[in-house]
Amino acid sequence: VAPLSWGNEADVRGLPVRAPFDLIVGTDVIYYDAEIDQIKTLLQAITHLSGPSTVVFLALDKQHAPNSVDMFFQAGALR
Repeated sequence: VAPLSWGNEADVRGLPVRAPFDLIVGTDVIYYDAEIDQIKTLLQAITHLSGPSTVVFLALDKQHAPNSVDMFFQAGALR
């Protein structure tokens, strides 16, 4: 388990193991309404750290950031 700031290459280099990971778990990854660039950065981080067999579990709360959660799924569907 290690924290990761989206788009922070120092965090990625500091991880104790290298991608691709078997499992990625994220909670409150979208808590406040964000801009589409922030959403894309999150998706890029997930893509960079995952492989074809990676399982990704994310906990998202539409109550706090309904527009951002919708943007996340729309942007992810375009990949």
